[in-house]
Amino acid sequence: MEGCFVAGADPELMLVSPAGELTSAIPLISGTKKEPLAVAGGAVQRDNVMAEFNVTPSNTLEEFTGNMRLVLGELARLVAPNRLTVRASGHYPTAELDHDEARVFGCDPDFNSWTMRMNLFDNTKAMDSLRSAGGHWHVGYKDETKEMLTDDYGKAEVIKMLDIFQGVPSILLDPDETAPLRRSLY
Repeated sequence: MEGCFVAGADPELMLVSPAGELTSAIPLISGTKKEPLAVAGGAVQRDNVMAEFNVTPSNTLEEFTGNMRLVLGELARLVAPNRLTVRASGHYPTAELDHDEARVFGCDPDFNSWTMRMNLFDNTKAMDSLRSAGGHWHVGYKDETKEMLTDDYGKAEVIKMLDIFQGVPSILLDPDETAPLRRSLY
């Protein structure tokens, strides 16, 4: 990672209560998408019922993993005694979804780099108790590589490379049994 690019991320995690039930992050995390709560290594916020965190853009692998550890530690402290879990989807108890924010799905419109069309999200499947977690890798540039990431064609080509070298292997290697259900939403 050291060199031309900087990297960040914004993963979403589910919370599990001490009783073993999925639970909402809404009453536990004060940060929101519009006003994230700054913490060591990045920021935290709630997104629907998920706990989401942002990793500060990093120049090296060591810096990235250090920031990841810092922000995860802060997030774990904020949601205790609940625990963070990496899971693609899950059905929440109805009481955990009784908040306006629990009915807001997705973020800004995104686009398919292969078709150059806007992705559509079918939220009818998510209207019951199903919620899904996701996240994004963020790739930025330093001045000497600026051209590749400033025009739409260059951005799309970088995303295609990430699909091939990161996306496909992550699907093939993912042991999470809830992942196919999440993928059916998009």
